[in-house]
Amino acid sequence: MSVTFLFSWLFQGKTLAFVLPILESLTNGPAKGSRKRCYGRAPSVLVLLTTRELAKQVYAEFEVYGWSLNLTGCCLYGGAPCHSQETSLKRGVDIVIGTPGRIKIIFSSVVANMW
Repeated sequence: MSVTFLFSWLFQGKTLAFVLPILESLTNGPAKGSRKRCYGRAPSVLVLLTTRELAKQVYAEFEVYGWSLNLTGCCLYGGAPCHSQETSLKRGVDIVIGTPGRIKIIFSSVVANMW
């Protein structure tokens, strides 16, 4: 019986491999023409991640490459002030990256304040 272990070193492009298809879809996909660029627009992509560290890592990659494509986003995770995260979401973003608990709290708050 043989056992094989597979692992990947840090900084080998795993996060970028996750982010690039999303950026490609937003900039060249079928929804390209319908993507709004106004204040308060709804996000086109929602990425749920298990930890705030992972959410911040994916968001950092998105910022680097999304900025050059004129895409905006926000990162929502616990342990940071809700108000600043909620404000960035209300401005309108193309992508929301975050943890499930904080996303649920902020989306509930934003939707409740809209009505």
